[in-house]
Amino acid sequence: MKITDIIKQELIVSDLEARNKKGVLEELVSHLALQEGRVNREELIKVLLEREKLGSTGINDGWPFPMAS
Repeated sequence: MKITDIIKQELIVSDLEARNKKGVLEELVSHLALQEGRVNREELIKVLLEREKLGSTGINDGWPFPMAS
């Protein structure tokens, strides 16, 4: 299985403007909310920030790959 098999291309954001973790997560969640529509933006940001406290979900040179359960 390839990562491209599970990630929708329209959900990829390649031109983030934020320069800090919280801002990046806010931008990504806003984009997701626009695409998917049924996202509780505030709750998702809260959960992702809590997850980041456990350890960064950035990969390679800081590419954000936020995840939470």
